[in-house]
Amino acid sequence: MPEKKNISIEAQRLFRKQKHGMDVVALELLQRLRNAETEFAIKVLVKEDEDPCLQNSKNFSVTTIPPAFYPLWEQWVLPRFLSNNKTDLLHCTGNTAPIWGKTPLLVTIHDLIFLEENYLFKKDGGSLYQRFGNFYRSLVVPIIAKKATYIITVSEFQRQLIMKRLRIPANKISVVYNGADERFFKKATRPEIETARQKYKIGDDPYFFFLANTEPRKNTDGVIKAFFLFCKKYPEFTHNLVIKGLTDEILKKKIADLGAETVTERIHRVGYIDYDDLPLLYQGASILWFPSFSEGFGLPIVEAMAGGTPVITSNISVMPEIAGNAALYINPFKHEELVEQTYLLLTNEVLKNELINKGENIASKFTWTSSVNELLKVYRQLIA
Repeated sequence: MPEKKNISIEAQRLFRKQKHGMDVVALELLQRLRNAETEFAIKVLVKEDEDPCLQNSKNFSVTTIPPAFYPLWEQWVLPRFLSNNKTDLLHCTGNTAPIWGKTPLLVTIHDLIFLEENYLFKKDGGSLYQRFGNFYRSLVVPIIAKKATYIITVSEFQRQLIMKRLRIPANKISVVYNGADERFFKKATRPEIETARQKYKIGDDPYFFFLANTEPRKNTDGVIKAFFLFCKKYPEFTHNLVIKGLTDEILKKKIADLGAETVTERIHRVGYIDYDDLPLLYQGASILWFPSFSEGFGLPIVEAMAGGTPVITSNISVMPEIAGNAALYINPFKHEELVEQTYLLLTNEVLKNELINKGENIASKFTWTSSVNELLKVYRQLIA
């Protein structure tokens, strides 16, 4: 019987307690790879941290490597580990990878947002950690893209962008879409939603849901402007705005800078949301607001649609590719459009139900099972 080929999968930040974005995507894929029948011996390489959320199984093992500063871990600690352990393929899951080493490399490049501007010295470019991360990616990714044996990305929009910006040939890159976990498709009961609302102190009024962070591309200023205008123009509606992802200090400053103090009491900030609670907060919302300027995939669109929440999103970047005909679209640079599309959705029950039905159909096409199947095809192609 031939010896199994060894695939090492780098998921450096997987064990940190508060997971975001690429961490969530990596965990969803790895949980399913863990249970898949494959011809490979898969070893997941993670940095030691406080949430060991993934365990060994048949042909699947998790190895923790001592922590170090992010670039140091990736460019020194990880390559040294690989040099002492037989690996037929290294898959790096979070945009970057070691720039030295002889192991054949597969890298997942989720997006090229970090190349859009020089974020390091840009005051409104997010937190210092985010700005440094974007700067590091801007240095490493162009090198890695040339070095890698193969690249996968999460949308056709990003595939075309990577081919153009990094001059990567078409036969070296393919798309493996993200998916929505099964829990997002499960319809929650009213008591379950009410329990989640109480946990996050959201209150009883209807609300619009917006997932923010400090990066300008999320369009947080535009959302606050739109909500202020909506409250002023349509006082008959009692909706609140629930924002996830900002600190109290940042949110208060933004509200003051934008002159929206009169709606302060109707803007509710929630901190980190436990993953099990996220479907409940989506389903409790009247609308998901997702007017980003740029995204790699736009996973909240799919997660909201899976549970029957209508979506208003941007008509640029990857959003039309993911949302298809199941969302209302706006120009994200014109917050007035968000106001009017929201009013339209709240006053047109036929349109709302149509979008919900279409959204559930769209979401059903984005599953982690199909994502893993596509990923395994890439592994087999490269190992062969």
